Amino acid sequence: MNKVLQIKDIMTTNLITASSESTFEEVLNLMQKYQISSVIIEKNKEPIGICTYLEVINAVSIYKSKENINLIDIISKDIVTVTLDESVHNSYKKLLASGKKHLIVVNDDNLLEGIVTGSDLFKHAQYNEQIKFKTIFDLSPDTIIIIDPISLDIIHFNQQALIRLGYSEQELTNLKISDLDMITTPFYTQQGIDNLEQYEHTTFETKFKIKNGSFINVNISISLLNFDNNNFIMIFCKDITQEKLYESRIENITNYDQLTGLSTQYLFKSYLKQILLKRDIAGKFLSVLKIDIDDFGNINNSLGHEIGDEVLKIVAEKLRNFFRKEDLIGRFDNDLLSRFGGDEFGVILEYLNNKEDLIMIVSRVMEEFKHLVILKNGFELYLSLSIGISVIPYGFATAEDLIDFADIALRNAKAQQKGSFRFYENILTTKAKEKLELEMKLRQVVDNHELEVYYQPQVDILTGQIKGMEALVRWINKDGVIVSPASFIPLAEDVGCIYKIGHWVLLEACLSAKKWLENGNDLILSVNLSMQQILHDDIVDHIREILVATNYPPSQLELEITESGMMEDPSRVIFTLYKIKALGVKLAIDDFGTGYSSLAYLKKFPIDILKIDKSFIDELPSDKDSITIVKTIIAMAKSMGYKTIAEGVENQEQLDFLATVGCDLYQGFLKSKPVNKFDFEKLIIKDNLQI
Repeated sequence: MNKVLQIKDIMTTNLITASSESTFEEVLNLMQKYQISSVIIEKNKEPIGICTYLEVINAVSIYKSKENINLIDIISKDIVTVTLDESVHNSYKKLLASGKKHLIVVNDDNLLEGIVTGSDLFKHAQYNEQIKFKTIFDLSPDTIIIIDPISLDIIHFNQQALIRLGYSEQELTNLKISDLDMITTPFYTQQGIDNLEQYEHTTFETKFKIKNGSFINVNISISLLNFDNNNFIMIFCKDITQEKLYESRIENITNYDQLTGLSTQYLFKSYLKQILLKRDIAGKFLSVLKIDIDDFGNINNSLGHEIGDEVLKIVAEKLRNFFRKEDLIGRFDNDLLSRFGGDEFGVILEYLNNKEDLIMIVSRVMEEFKHLVILKNGFELYLSLSIGISVIPYGFATAEDLIDFADIALRNAKAQQKGSFRFYENILTTKAKEKLELEMKLRQVVDNHELEVYYQPQVDILTGQIKGMEALVRWINKDGVIVSPASFIPLAEDVGCIYKIGHWVLLEACLSAKKWLENGNDLILSVNLSMQQILHDDIVDHIREILVATNYPPSQLELEITESGMMEDPSRVIFTLYKIKALGVKLAIDDFGTGYSSLAYLKKFPIDILKIDKSFIDELPSDKDSITIVKTIIAMAKSMGYKTIAEGVENQEQLDFLATVGCDLYQGFLKSKPVNKFDFEKLIIKDNLQI
């Protein structure tokens, strides 16, 4: 370990001193005799000032004779002292703060020991920092690369970079960072520097291309490095390829059936939800097939589970091969074919023109299974399939609906005749029709002025005073009926109009909150952002435009994003949130504790507030698990510098408990339900009267 350089290691001890009772001429003679530019003035062996050649020149120009000059009147008494064991680094900072050219070194008894000049301090401080930096650079177990953010050239790197990436020094010197990382290049440019200047560092995950052409998964931490008034970016790179392989294995177990290799029902449903969002396929249909092996239970019971597993693999392979045949309408990815469990399989068919095309496909599937199947042990079987079919225009049903409809059709097929197929005939069910009507109305709510912003106060737990409010949108249709947000917000996200609604809510809320601020109410406005808004290319510009248009101070705005939403695309979300944060607004995690976010990811998000979900507050203070969870969240938040807001506080017992564990704010019916802006103004006035 390097020894910390101290003042006693570099100070000058060969000093020329004079008593405070000396005359000006005596001090001048000392300077001339020893050819020095400064003399330390002492009183009772303690330094009280310094006389430099500059003071001498000034004195001679002012006074007519040397005899008229009083030494004490001309010396600089504003000296800065340091002790012997003070570090060079700290002393250098003290010198810069003082604006002086010298530091006087004293011992514990305040007696003179030496002097150091600014030039000596600068030289040693810089050398000490260079040694420390070089030690970290060379000995780090991680790859370290320094780049020019303008050209993206790699200008320096440590030995680990050569080992991990496989390049020679000459090869790596000739590369740009974009040759290694082709995914997240913006982090290394001026845009990245702007973020670094505000937040000091950024972390994210990406892939680096190594010399042999393969890619490694890496965790990147970048910091700003300033040298000779030029900005550079220093990249700390940790290889997490093995961690990603482990995660991939876990994901494979979760998403793919280990017997057949087909996707699980969970992954199948996820793909189906994405497919249903397609809106630009006029006149096209989507279908889900539910396929069941007839009398499979008898095969298992009579021939054993080992034979049963072989049959399942044979059926899976036949279906997989069949749905990849070129002569069918379209080609289908493996993930669109699933084993639901047991002997049931699912298939998604896209871009269908009519029912006849589907009948042709299903008939060929059933024909494929009329042939004799020979097992490994030579046993021969004839297999038959029953198939249930649901068909729907794109976007007019949920994934759950389509799967349920296919399941109903399958059970009808098996009940009527095994080895057959049936359609779920009621294509546009009452539920689907209602959803379609709701969707059509929802697309017009902004233009028809049917939305209204309600506000729920956020209250300081210790003082009971309103400190802010959450803006909550309400849909009040033309009949005066309030449509539940739980009903229309998910639908708005599905049909793609949540961005327009979210933009209107933020604009309206800022306009109202600005008036309350102008009336002397120091309140924080909290507004939710959906994932569609976060991932929209123009989200940062839209927020900035609203702040400018309403003249609303960014420091008084808090934007919320759900925990589960943050983990949908964490790297992209982190990058976007840092850009939003750069506007000066606060960021909060809503419904914290209900989603999945590891601490490793949580600390990467530029978050200010954690909102504890209502489900954990409901059972306080009687439920032990809820107590433990809430205490843990609050303790973690404090350790990470976040504030906490408890959602859904409804009684005094809950509030008292939250106060004892250090929660900062709460919102809930105990203070007020969400109200319109006029009623919220009344709440503010009442709150101010109680102060």
